[in-house]
Amino acid sequence: MSFTPNREQMYRLIAENMTDMIGFLDCEGNYVYASPSHHFRLGYRVDELLHKNAFTYLHPSDQARIKDRFFMLPNHADGIATDFKFKNANDEYIHLEVHAKPIYDAGEWVGVLVVGRDVTEIHKAWELVRINEQRFRSLFEFNPNAIYAMDGSGIFTQVNPATERLTGYTAEELIGSSSLKYVHPEDRVTAIRNFRQALKGVASTFEMATIHKSGCSIKLSVTYVPMTINGQIRGVFGITTDVTEEKNAKAQVEFLAYHDPLTHLFNRRSLDTHIKTCLAASLPHMGVAVFIIDLDEFKRVNDTYGHHAGDALICGVAERLRGIESKHVSAFRLGGDEFCVVVCKLASPKEAQSFADHILAALSEKILYEDWTLRVTPSIGFAYAPKDGLLPETLLIHADHALYTAKRNGKNRVVAYEIE
Repeated sequence: MSFTPNREQMYRLIAENMTDMIGFLDCEGNYVYASPSHHFRLGYRVDELLHKNAFTYLHPSDQARIKDRFFMLPNHADGIATDFKFKNANDEYIHLEVHAKPIYDAGEWVGVLVVGRDVTEIHKAWELVRINEQRFRSLFEFNPNAIYAMDGSGIFTQVNPATERLTGYTAEELIGSSSLKYVHPEDRVTAIRNFRQALKGVASTFEMATIHKSGCSIKLSVTYVPMTINGQIRGVFGITTDVTEEKNAKAQVEFLAYHDPLTHLFNRRSLDTHIKTCLAASLPHMGVAVFIIDLDEFKRVNDTYGHHAGDALICGVAERLRGIESKHVSAFRLGGDEFCVVVCKLASPKEAQSFADHILAALSEKILYEDWTLRVTPSIGFAYAPKDGLLPETLLIHADHALYTAKRNGKNRVVAYEIE
């Protein structure tokens, strides 16, 4: 024998077996009916809710808003959807998503049908998303490094304030433009290669230069990482640091390791290696000359005009030596008033002698310092390879011996090393 429920029985079966909460409130908000799911969702027995005012379970921050909407329901025949926090039997507030519809009897408003759903976990998930988004935004917006997002074509889609400061361009100018536009032309191949690696899922760190809006070049350390959304690489994040000062400082340290700080000529430390290179490039078919130069009466300049004048004279001499430098000629300051010139690929000792005379003439000319005319003469001794030795230290010792002879024989002259 089959059973067919009537409409009332059908509605009751639905109401009492739904996981959503169904309630009927009178015009004051008191419970007239509460489905069994209230007990499962809220922890209250049905008889605990009947005749209780629903507003008393609302979170204080929601009460005024929900009361206003409740008493506006007669003007909304299709009902109102809303959400609020509702206290459960454990005195904890859970998030409910509710649809409330006014009920009429003979045209008169008699109460409200409420269907509610516990969306606490959804709210927690969205709150976690919101918090993570705020954390990311804080990390993005306040990061001292330039951080930016690019689509798969390298177009800027998002930049942080540090990127604006680094490039000199505003976010409005950057977003929508190609990131390659701001890469130094010499580094574009490198930037493209690393960008393509990131699109394949491989992060990389490299160095390049960017062109600031003012036109100057800035040295950067750049990291490209894949931008992954739902398991798919949608673009690339760039994290960039300005390393210009660091690079310049490093270059300065490296420069001073092999150059004299006053004159910027090569220093003593680089001399041996340079002579070895010249010997390897010249011998056995051509020769190498090592000239050691000492300024005559340099102490008199320091004592008469002061050390600033002495420094000016040293720099003037260095400038003269720099004027004779070429592919095969290099000048060094050994310290104090002593200099060295190394000449590669000479045809003979006679050619070395001629070059020494040229140095003597260049350094004998006057040098102007403020209101004074400074004039000193050089003494020059030189050794010639392969005749006078095949090792840097041997050539330097022999050139120094020749210099001593030039000083002893009256200064202001050139002396070639001769075996005693």
